[in-house]
Amino acid sequence: DDERNGGKMRALAQLLRAGRTVAMERTWQTTKEAAGRNLATRGLDDFFDNVGEKEEEIVVGRDWKAQELRNKSFEDLHKLWYVLLKERNMLHTQKELMRSEGKRMAKPHRIRLVRKSMARIKAVLWERALAEEDPHKQSELKVMVHTM
Repeated sequence: DDERNGGKMRALAQLLRAGRTVAMERTWQTTKEAAGRNLATRGLDDFFDNVGEKEEEIVVGRDWKAQELRNKSFEDLHKLWYVLLKERNMLHTQKELMRSEGKRMAKPHRIRLVRKSMARIKAVLWERALAEEDPHKQSELKVMVHTM
């Protein structure tokens, strides 16, 4: 009986491997098709910062100050957090791309500006959590800020 079950298990394992191979082949074909499309239609341009522009042409803003962030609503801070997160990912992608080509990234201080702005958003949200009078809600806000 154990021998029959072992044979069934081996057969099942073979079927699963075959199914996985088919699924992997479909995924590979989809990936190959997507690679042939324009970068803009795939959304990858968001990870690169004006690759063709010279360093002098790149206009850089400043970091957000805590006082400015305190005047914003929770929803605005939430949106700004994700804009900064996207910017941070783009800058790190750009930095690695340039490093792999043996070049230096244009205006690398932008990473620091984004990081400082993100830290300030967390600080403002932490202040709001501490100011919350309901202990349950305060606890939830602290956990939310801590996981950011």
